[in-house]
Amino acid sequence: MKFFNQLNLTIVTCIIALLSITSLFALPIQIPQDFQTIQEGIDAASDGDSVIVAPGMWYEHLIIDEKNIVLGSWFLTTGDTAYIRQTILNGSNTGRVISVSGISGLARISGFTIEEGRSVEGAAIRILNSQLVVDHIDILNNTAECGSNQYVYGGGIFCWTSTLSLSDFTFNNNRALCSTPPVNPEGGALFAGNSELHLIRGKIIDNYAYLGGGICLSNNCNAFIQQVDFIANEAPWPGGGICAFGGELNITECTFRENKGEGIYSQTEGSLNLVNCLFTSNERGAVSIFDQVLTIINSTIAENGPYDNLFISCPEARIFNSIIWGGSDTEINFSGPGSDLYLIHSLIKNGTSGISGNAEKHIIGPLLSENPLFADAVAYSLSDNSPCIGTGIDTITSYPNLAAPLFDLDLNPRPNPAGSSPDLGAREHELGSPVTGFTYPESLNSTISVYQTERGFFRITGAELNSVAVFSVTGELVYFTDNLNTEQEEVDLSARPGGIYLFSMLLKNHCRVVRKVVAL
Repeated sequence: MKFFNQLNLTIVTCIIALLSITSLFALPIQIPQDFQTIQEGIDAASDGDSVIVAPGMWYEHLIIDEKNIVLGSWFLTTGDTAYIRQTILNGSNTGRVISVSGISGLARISGFTIEEGRSVEGAAIRILNSQLVVDHIDILNNTAECGSNQYVYGGGIFCWTSTLSLSDFTFNNNRALCSTPPVNPEGGALFAGNSELHLIRGKIIDNYAYLGGGICLSNNCNAFIQQVDFIANEAPWPGGGICAFGGELNITECTFRENKGEGIYSQTEGSLNLVNCLFTSNERGAVSIFDQVLTIINSTIAENGPYDNLFISCPEARIFNSIIWGGSDTEINFSGPGSDLYLIHSLIKNGTSGISGNAEKHIIGPLLSENPLFADAVAYSLSDNSPCIGTGIDTITSYPNLAAPLFDLDLNPRPNPAGSSPDLGAREHELGSPVTGFTYPESLNSTISVYQTERGFFRITGAELNSVAVFSVTGELVYFTDNLNTEQEEVDLSARPGGIYLFSMLLKNHCRVVRKVVAL
């Protein structure tokens, strides 16, 4: 899976690079120098041509049929992202902004803001039977609504029987609406059916639909989603962030936060694979999954609810190097007989007592149940003394065969430091093992200071010291002295390599104080 995600990222990057090379050698059509409207430029273009649009507000409804062309703003030729917000394609709330169909080669749209489109499907962009790359795009304030029609899909993008590669994007405040029962609008930001999607580096914020406030996938779509934030999207039922019906859904380095509904709702044949993901504060829980295989690797699922963090009704689920921690006694509701739940080097609040249902539990490695000691309630990074530091495993070669990713949610290397065991959860800590000992919250503690007087030399000042021990981040004892009776001590680490060290100081009153320092 790790190789598969990296491969898809490479494929999309190569596609964009090839299209960029094509645009350099094709004769560009300049708007408005060569044609007064963008549509005139598109109509005049041939396969391989580029249509370059000057900054401004363009009130048009564009059609690109059976043409392998590039449509871009000045961002395409300059790389200046300011042109994305300065070049606006506006649908005036009177129709769809861009229609794309019948492209058997590859077309590209790059460097625009698309807003105020209105249609029954794909108010910003509708894609039919095509291969399309869309990058450096902001899709804002578009609305799909049913009117007298009995369907409505994709407030921002509608994609059907197509391949879409979407990167460096924002969807904000797009809506799929209908007040006529029994129509259930799908995909506030994006709807796709019978398609393959590659979504990389984006934000999907404050979008709305009855099904899939952020994204709705139908008819066995295969989707590869990486480095995308799903924030405050809303779906009355189901799937505030993503709603998927069938297909393979691979999600890596993504955040699901404050979605009204589940972070992800997925059902029917297929699989859901989550790697380096964070789920927090989603209204109906993190994930609800039915009749699929679920794999969760190095992810943090914390404080979702008031329902269970995970509702699982599927034949098999694997939780690997992950943290499941919430506010209720039950963190995982596993429904249905004859199901297997693999718990591999993970932490679940209340351990197996935090899991309801009749799944057969296969526990491989330690199953922690104590407080993970998060450093904050935003990033959910680990504090220095978290039991999750260094508790993971690189690979498991028995069934199920899984491996920790090479990077964490923030694309920092995993494990860190090199040679240590990976941590549990989505974010890797800089230490290889947790800080041990304890620190009293007395005023005496706050008077202890450790500072570097010159490169590699440290001075400890404060309360009366009994002993000083210094450890590397891998837990190696590199310095120790005891039988002290002083309020100041010098430590020489100049012969040691630079990096992070832990100073553990025992005071005369038997209080232990730990300080983390960086040796230059």
